[in-house]
Amino acid sequence: MTEYEKKKATDNAIASQGIIDPFENFDIDIQSFDIQRTVSVYPDKDGIVWWTKAWFNGKKKGERAVEINRQLAIKFIQDNVAKDEWLEEFFPRQMEVLHAALAQTREQVINQLRQSFI
Repeated sequence: MTEYEKKKATDNAIASQGIIDPFENFDIDIQSFDIQRTVSVYPDKDGIVWWTKAWFNGKKKGERAVEINRQLAIKFIQDNVAKDEWLEEFFPRQMEVLHAALAQTREQVINQLRQSFI
């Protein structure tokens, strides 16, 4: 829906019934409900085999390390790949859990806000 269509629909609602959507301009900053995630890359002692490891939600024990190639490690070190993109690639199951938790948190916040408007 375009901005013009939104404004027209709002104007029509106000004119016909005086109804205004309290969430019209409401946008939750999901970052404030974000789940901490840390990722790193490191080589073996000879610098031949490279690994990536991730930690979710501040846990001390991270996920099991995944072997990667040197080129990918360099790409990550040079910040040529987004952290979440990296995590989606090498830790997909954990990222599914993370997305589900964020969606659930967002719904809970929206429901709480809706209750406060009732």
